[in-house]
Amino acid sequence: MEEQNHQTTNNSNSTKRSIEEVVANDYNFKIGDILSKSWSKISGLKLPFFLGFLFLCVVAIFIALMIFGQAIFGLGGLYINVSGFIILIIAIITPIILYSGLIVITLKHLRKETINFKKDFFSTVSMLHKLFLLNLFFLVIAICSIVPYALFAILMISILLGIPYLDIFNFLWHGNDFLHYIFGSIIDASCFIFDGQFGVIPALIAFLLLIPVIYLIYAYFLSPWIYIDNKGISIWKAMETSRKLVTKRWFKIFGLVFVVGLIVMISAIPFGIGFIWTMPFAYLCIGTLYQTIFEEK
Repeated sequence: MEEQNHQTTNNSNSTKRSIEEVVANDYNFKIGDILSKSWSKISGLKLPFFLGFLFLCVVAIFIALMIFGQAIFGLGGLYINVSGFIILIIAIITPIILYSGLIVITLKHLRKETINFKKDFFSTVSMLHKLFLLNLFFLVIAICSIVPYALFAILMISILLGIPYLDIFNFLWHGNDFLHYIFGSIIDASCFIFDGQFGVIPALIAFLLLIPVIYLIYAYFLSPWIYIDNKGISIWKAMETSRKLVTKRWFKIFGLVFVVGLIVMISAIPFGIGFIWTMPFAYLCIGTLYQTIFEEK
């Protein structure tokens, strides 16, 4: 069996191109083709995904119980500090294991290799510290995107409804002096500079600030797939490879991710039951795109 699996792996990787070759050449795809190919391959992947999310739920319940125990028993002191630190570490590591493990399982499924859930799902634990740094980068981008997103949304509400932006701040962040100070100071300064009561020009500036953030989010979103599937590659090389590849077809990839995200959101309506199909489908779409870039000539 091991010999057969090893042979399957060799056969599946025989058409895989090197990073240098992929970056040097162009690629193309149709969104409809990616969607149809992914849906046709969903059979056999739902169970591994269910087990993966079950693992996440168990960890989430464990974290909730620890927080609940602190609140109820109020043990305080060293216990709170130590358990709080443990909760933080688990909360950070678990999604990384889940996401990276599902990438491994998805790629093996697409390559028609035998999936060993326990082995494959936790196969990236050895590179956890580097995956943490990679996810930290995405976290920084996400945090940076909050400011322009929030500013743009608040200012547009202010412009369209004629509501003073300070009233919106007081409604959204009542009692949070830090957020109120940060966002209030930015908009106060912007409106003072451009002499706008409702901040039309600041709203435009906030929108323009979103452009590089959105570009970076999509440009680097293949980084985990490239890093996990190409052993020995550095984090920075994985990120730059993703940026160079995505930039070639940025608008198509944006459209693909938008459509897949819309499908996943709609599937959540009937009590989230649709996630059983749409979550593995979403991973298959990205995995099929990855294969299109790296394994199709």
